[in-house]
Amino acid sequence: MYYSEPPDDGVRGSALVHGVTRSSGVVGSFGRLVGVTRGRILVVYGHHDVEFLRAEAARRGIEIGKVCYVDVLSWALSVPSAHDEAVKRGRFTLDDALAVLMGVEVPRRSFHDPVSDAIHVALLFMHLAERLGNPPVKCCSGRASSKLRRALARLLRL
Repeated sequence: MYYSEPPDDGVRGSALVHGVTRSSGVVGSFGRLVGVTRGRILVVYGHHDVEFLRAEAARRGIEIGKVCYVDVLSWALSVPSAHDEAVKRGRFTLDDALAVLMGVEVPRRSFHDPVSDAIHVALLFMHLAERLGNPPVKCCSGRASSKLRRALARLLRL
């Protein structure tokens, strides 16, 4: 699933991170996104993706209920070689995980590309499922903490 709905002025939040603006022609409906993800297990690179979904739903007054997901980053870090590399690097980006676990080198990018990221997370998920078996599924309530909602509001006002 691909979703991008940058702020009206097209220069905040998503535009800073993903390089996407309203003029990019890639605009989705957040309500529709919530609708199609209900009752499904999301595959995300990190827990922060779920936190963003929860905070954005709270900001819009949309109840999303229980959210179940596979945190591919945590799963990848359960592999000793990946964990050791993350400690050595001090971080473990999606590009790092692809290089260490699959030998895939992603060309250097100036922005996160949501479509590319989604495809790469899916490839990493399939690799880990083949290597480790059933993925660990986590679930949380759909309500974001007020601290997270405030942080998201600050981010979107950049």
